[in-house]
Amino acid sequence: VRWFVMPESPPAVVGGPWATSTPVAPKIPIKVGRLTPLKNQTRPGSNPSVPTLTPSKPKEPNAPRRPGFSPPSGGRPVLGSDPVFPPKPSSAPSSLISAQGLPQETASQIPNRDLSKAQDGTMPTDTSITLAATKPTPKRGGKPKAQDAKVVPSEVGDTSTKKGKMASETSGPVADGMLRLKKEVTCKTTSDDTVFSVRWSADGKQLAAALGDGSIRCFTPAGNPGITIKTKLDKSQEELPCTCVRWKPGKGMRPVLLAACANGSVQLFDMEKGALLQDIWEEGNEVLGVEFSPDGTQFVSVGSDRVVRLYDTQTCQLVLDMQSGYDWTGRVTAGHSNRVYCAKFVDSHTLISAGWDRTIQVYDVRSGKSMRSMYGPRVSGDGLDVKGNVVLAANCEATNQLQAFDYSSAKELPTVALNQHVGDSYLYSLKLNPSGSIVHACGSQPGIVLTLDRQKGSAMGHLKRVPRALFCMDLTPDGKALAVGGSHEALYILGC
Repeated sequence: VRWFVMPESPPAVVGGPWATSTPVAPKIPIKVGRLTPLKNQTRPGSNPSVPTLTPSKPKEPNAPRRPGFSPPSGGRPVLGSDPVFPPKPSSAPSSLISAQGLPQETASQIPNRDLSKAQDGTMPTDTSITLAATKPTPKRGGKPKAQDAKVVPSEVGDTSTKKGKMASETSGPVADGMLRLKKEVTCKTTSDDTVFSVRWSADGKQLAAALGDGSIRCFTPAGNPGITIKTKLDKSQEELPCTCVRWKPGKGMRPVLLAACANGSVQLFDMEKGALLQDIWEEGNEVLGVEFSPDGTQFVSVGSDRVVRLYDTQTCQLVLDMQSGYDWTGRVTAGHSNRVYCAKFVDSHTLISAGWDRTIQVYDVRSGKSMRSMYGPRVSGDGLDVKGNVVLAANCEATNQLQAFDYSSAKELPTVALNQHVGDSYLYSLKLNPSGSIVHACGSQPGIVLTLDRQKGSAMGHLKRVPRALFCMDLTPDGKALAVGGSHEALYILGC
C-alpha cells in the first residue's frame, strides 16, 4: 500500500484546483512502507468491538487459500462467502445484486445460488450443500478432487436423502416378522368409511366388517367382496355406525350375523339371503358390543347405559340385565359405572366385560350378578380376551397398555416385557391365538399392529406405516389369518 504525504500548510490555490499559473508546493519524497496499527487504540468514530485490519502484500495466485473461501475472477471476495467479508445491506433491486462491483460472470461462479431470489438486498446463502474442506482449494478452473472437499447434506437442501426417506414412508403398510400382508381391501363409502369391527365366520370362509355409515360388508379370505347390507331403523338414523358384528358359532349351519348399532338396536341377519331376522331396540342406549355364548343359544349386549343384557337367541327375548352383585366375601360389587365396550364368555355360565370405568367385571349369568372385578385397564374397543386362566386387556393409554390378570384370583400379572414393544401407542383391540401363547394387538399414534410372544415377552411381527389409527382385529379359528381395520377405508388381511 502506497501512502502520499501532503505538506502541512499548502499555499492557497488561485483559479481553481487545476490552474497552472499558480505556483505549487515543492515536491516531497514519497514514503512506501507497511502500516502497523497501534495496540489498544482505535480510530475515532470506529467500533472498538470490530478488529482493525492490517493491509499486507497480496498473496501469490497459486498460494493456498483459507478453507471455504474462493474469490471469483478479478480477485475480489464475494459478499457472504467468508467470515471476514460479511453480507452488506443494499438498497438496489435484487436483480442488480450480482452486478454490484462484480464481473458479469460472478453469479454463475457461485454454485447452486439463485441471486434473483434475494428479497432483503443481501446475497442469498447456499442451502443445497455445505462444503467442509479438508485440503487446500485447487486452482481456479480446475476440477476439485475427492479429497479437497466432501459434501455434507444440509437439513434444508438434502434432497436425495429426504426424497428417499419420504418415498419409503409413503410406500404403504409394511409387514415384518411372522406377519405377511396378503391383501389390502378398500371399504370406501359415501360418508363414514371407518371400520369399527371385523369378524371371521366359524369356518373362516367369510369376513364381516362393520362400517361407520351403518353398513356391513362381507369378504372372502382372498379379499373378494361379498354381500353388503344396511343396519338402520329409518332414514333419519342411516348415518349412525354399526359398532360390532359377531357370527353365530357352529359349522355347517346357515350364516347368521349379530350386529350392534349406535342407534340403540341389536339386529340378527341371515347373511345367505341378506335378510333381517330379528330387530331389538334398547331405548336410550348406544349399543357398543355384542357377543354369542359358546353354544350360540344366548348372546349379550353392552353399551353406553352401563348395563350388560342377556338375550335368548331363538326368541330374542331379554333374559336378564346384569349390574351390581356380591362377591364371595359378601361385599357389594358395583358393576359398571361408565360405558361398556366389550364382553367375552369364559364358559356357558360366566362372562367378563370391560369399558371406561377401569374395571373388568366377572358375571354369573345364572344369578345375573357380578361376582368379582379386576381393576386397571381403560378399554375403548374390542380389547378383552381370555384363554385358560389368563385375562388380557388392552389399556387405551400411553403407558402400561397390555394388562394381564389371573382369572381365579383377579390378581394382576406382570406385563413389563410385553409393554416395552408397544412404545407410546394407544391400543384398542387385541386377540390371543388359540393356544394363548401369542398376542396380536392394534392401536394408534401411530397406526400399528403388534405380534408378541406372551411368555417370552419378545416381538414376533409388526405392521407399520399404516396411515391412521387401527380400531379392530380378529383371528381366524385356526389362528393363521388376521384381519385389521380402522379409521380409514382400508381393511388389511394378514397371514400369521
